[in-house]
Amino acid sequence: MSPVYINNSNADDDSETFKLYYVKISTKDGVFYKIGICAGSVKKRFSSEPSDTEIEVIKIFKHSSYDEADLHEQSLQKKYALKGDRPFVGKCGPLIYGGNTECYSHDVLGGEPPPPRYFVRLFHEPLSYFDLVAYPNPETDPRRPYFNLIGSAVYMRCVLGPDSARGPWVQVSWLSSSSAVVMATESCLWSVYQGARPDMRGFTRWVAQCSISSDPRISYFSERDKMKFLGKGFSPKIF
Repeated sequence: MSPVYINNSNADDDSETFKLYYVKISTKDGVFYKIGICAGSVKKRFSSEPSDTEIEVIKIFKHSSYDEADLHEQSLQKKYALKGDRPFVGKCGPLIYGGNTECYSHDVLGGEPPPPRYFVRLFHEPLSYFDLVAYPNPETDPRRPYFNLIGSAVYMRCVLGPDSARGPWVQVSWLSSSSAVVMATESCLWSVYQGARPDMRGFTRWVAQCSISSDPRISYFSERDKMKFLGKGFSPKIF
């Protein structure tokens, strides 16, 4: 069976035009929002989702070509990238048949603020890192319904904290701000201390030495009370 479909956009969801849409997705795991594009009707786009999912269309913008719709979507995603919380990927998210990467945990176009969060940069090798969203309170983590997927993908290995298989992990306080925290494995810090040059400005031998000797060891992203914020942070590269 198809999901429950409600069109509250005041626009005809025809099957002919290219569209940029904004929808509210309600599932047993919560309420989510998505910006996306499709050729034809929005209803058809989500027709394979389960019957216990509700798709409410909030906005529809019609376009004469796919490229035009795509450019519109890119402009919106860029506008709301850092204001909006898009923590989902792959099977982690409200949609069964793709599109979770574009799902927000809150009504971003309606002005609803994201849940409490901060960004983390994880250095797992001296020259290699990746950025992700972390939440200081696991109870308000929008990925919580999908914790059973931990271990199924690289991204999901770090939902609660840095991947313990690579650890122990150290918060690098001289590179961290309260909103953008840098962490590195101890082996990575020793490599930097011995002369490796990681791809982040200011990550020097002195910083590595300070972290090895005095910075906190971190197992969970909720351990905010242990962290020190002595630097300027970074601009995340997760969008």
